[in-house]
Amino acid sequence: MAYASSTFSKYNAMCQKIVDDLNSDDIKHLKFSLRSTLTNGELENIEDGQDLITTLEKRDLLSQKNVSLLHNLLEKKCGRLATIVGAYDLTITPQRTFNKDKYDISSMNIVEHFVKTSAADQVFDLLKNKGAAFIKGPNGVGKSQIAFWYANQFYKENKKSVIWRINSKSLESTHLSLATLLSTLNNYEDHLISQKKLSQCVTNMFDIVLRTLESEQWQQHQHLIVMDDIFNPKDDIMYEMLQRFINLKNVNLLATSNVSYPTDLASSYEVQISGMTPEEAISLLTSDSEDKGCLKKLVKNLNYLPLAISLASSYIKTTKISIRDYLRNISAFQMQAQKEDKKGQNLQASYDMTLQNVENNLSSHCKRVLSLIPYLSHTSISVDVLKTFLPEKVIERELEITNLMSALQNYSLASARRSGNIRLLEMHGLSVWVLKNKKSSEQEKEDLLWLLKHYCREMAIDVRLVKNVNRNMEFLDHACLLMNTYLKMLKNSSDEVLVYEAYLALCIGSTFRIYGRTEITAEDFFERGRKIIAKLGKLESPIYPVPSTANRSSGSSFDMKEETGDMENFLKGDEIIQNRACQIFSALHDVHTCVTEEMLEHLVMKKYRNDNEMSIILCNTSHIDENMGRWIPDVWKSDLIKRGLIMPLHELRATFLIELLTILLYNSNGNNWWINESEAVHAFVEGRHMSVDSKCFAEFQLTYNMACILNSFYEDRYPSFRPVIATVIKRSSVLYYVRNDTLNHTVSEMKNVITFLEGMLESSPVINILIGVINMLSGLDVDHTCHVLELLRECYIKLSNIDENNQNYYITQALAKTSLLESYIEDLEPWNLLPRVHLAIADMCVRIKTPSMARKAKKHFRLAIQDNANDEITRYTL
Repeated sequence: MAYASSTFSKYNAMCQKIVDDLNSDDIKHLKFSLRSTLTNGELENIEDGQDLITTLEKRDLLSQKNVSLLHNLLEKKCGRLATIVGAYDLTITPQRTFNKDKYDISSMNIVEHFVKTSAADQVFDLLKNKGAAFIKGPNGVGKSQIAFWYANQFYKENKKSVIWRINSKSLESTHLSLATLLSTLNNYEDHLISQKKLSQCVTNMFDIVLRTLESEQWQQHQHLIVMDDIFNPKDDIMYEMLQRFINLKNVNLLATSNVSYPTDLASSYEVQISGMTPEEAISLLTSDSEDKGCLKKLVKNLNYLPLAISLASSYIKTTKISIRDYLRNISAFQMQAQKEDKKGQNLQASYDMTLQNVENNLSSHCKRVLSLIPYLSHTSISVDVLKTFLPEKVIERELEITNLMSALQNYSLASARRSGNIRLLEMHGLSVWVLKNKKSSEQEKEDLLWLLKHYCREMAIDVRLVKNVNRNMEFLDHACLLMNTYLKMLKNSSDEVLVYEAYLALCIGSTFRIYGRTEITAEDFFERGRKIIAKLGKLESPIYPVPSTANRSSGSSFDMKEETGDMENFLKGDEIIQNRACQIFSALHDVHTCVTEEMLEHLVMKKYRNDNEMSIILCNTSHIDENMGRWIPDVWKSDLIKRGLIMPLHELRATFLIELLTILLYNSNGNNWWINESEAVHAFVEGRHMSVDSKCFAEFQLTYNMACILNSFYEDRYPSFRPVIATVIKRSSVLYYVRNDTLNHTVSEMKNVITFLEGMLESSPVINILIGVINMLSGLDVDHTCHVLELLRECYIKLSNIDENNQNYYITQALAKTSLLESYIEDLEPWNLLPRVHLAIADMCVRIKTPSMARKAKKHFRLAIQDNANDEITRYTL
């Protein structure tokens, strides 16, 4: 297996680098750290790096797929070697993305100089006596910090409990918090995916959360829910959540908001916080050598605000400035804030002075990164995301971002944490607010447009690879914030902005399909992308044709009997749908000039590509370079075009919008199938008749026609290229045909389908491209091959039910395809298809009723869960 051997080679190279670089002192420190993990005899036998690696491997503490222990060991003593192991872990062994660290106790960090005030004691007393407390107060008084401090204390004594932060800043953020909580609680009730409205979906999810926490499994523990930064406690959904959490006996509830709570709840649970007492404030700054009078003046000057005083404390400690000098400097900044008529002048001045000192010690590149942070989801910013903001010419990217994070931490402007091997920056809300206030409206627009283009370049639209999904997940919250909050600032958007917005909507929507329980959010973005492209093409909305009575009777519904089982006619539908596809194609082709070559340069040549994607290009060129960048070098451009691996950008303009819309339609159609018909999910995994309504199938027929027209256009104009989305849609169309029992398939028809699929496995001289760049190697793409093998297996099973006289032959053929699928499992490690392949193997084993096959089926069901980021299909199967 090529991928397995490649992984093994890189693993060996990593281990050899560690063996070569570890000295005797390093070994001594590492052995000390391992004293509770290894026996005395094992420790005595470790004399050098090779002994260390060998011992860890023998104990199954180190392997190609598990290097976390080694990484943690080296991180404490050998940072550079830890970076090598971390890079191997993230880029060679795909990690399934888990999202709970955005909301569990690891997301609730407290500032270095937190002081438990009398106001905090009031909150804690309420929690002790009534099981709930609602904190209200303006920005800067430390509402969330009080909640997070309590959560961390609660965790020390309740490590088996659910401790969860519901980000209540909006209905959308509440939805994601609940979706992730349900997965953490291992609850996979099927009906919640059929909710079409976000508010109804949130209500439904909340009902399930309550039922789960009340169940016997969770009743034995006391849990803590933090509803943080509630956008409006009087909103119907927020009010219901507060009220019902209060009534749950095994749940403690903490809520924070700068908006008033409903009167009936406020009277019993609200604590208003305005600031610290003078004594509490002074305790943060007390020094024997300092003038007590200056201390009193300073804390009064800062309005006794905890965050402002925390900033002052960090500033004084870091710069070693006297309190008297700090008071003089802050007064000057306050006068400036007053002149500029800034809100919260004292707090603003504290931050302005601190930020100025931070920026004075940063490189120009880091200053630029800092200026972009206000537009990010500031509670969880991956270091890898921040590194992408640095210019291409910067070599020491890790060092630059580390310097920035250290400066922000030293001055209490931010905190840092880890999620596995990923370092995260958590910027304090007020720091973000102040940074944003420093910008003019024109600066904001420039930054927002830059971020829009940047996210389009960095996020993938092809989410078949686990690496691409994981990378998209790092950008997801930030991209959503930009789309939902900030893009409205770019009023009267140009066509260029609209094209980028549609592209980013596709990236985000595709990621939410994989995320799990977020199909509704995915559809919001797919719809947004469709509407933008319709606007650009001056198309009537909606893009989809509305199925008429005549349309339904002509076979656009799966529920109608068909006179013929011809697959092509069945999938193309009637003239209404075919004409609509032609109309859309022509309209978008006519407006292709709104897509500029500069834009395509950004989305093609400067597009981020992981090592798997780059290897497809590299194995077809002479430019093999192990130190290649994250995108295609400019010097390769002409050669790659000459070799036919990249489409000339001026030619790509003609079909860019058409291809983008086709990919949107394909993803949206599959997503809507999940949303509209939860029964279809059972049909999907059990192979029964699919109850897909006429509208849903008409939408797929339109998508199929668009793919066919696009493919024909390439055949005529660019015969050496084929759009990979057309291949994917034609392959997927087999599912709609084969799994429709109302068609009464004949043996001849099914054999024609098998011939069609076998043809998809054959090598072809044409280049399969995605947005202008080679994406699939004909005959060599493991994801495509396994998709087709799975379909062939299903076709043979279908034939075994139709032609009982030859049943054994067809079952034998299905087993042969299953064996081939099994042989690809190691190669499928980087692909999101892997869990589905495990399910297909398990399904085949269940059909062969022997004890050994039963054991094998259990094994593959277990592996399907283990390897699945979005395991709803797996859960339905089980």
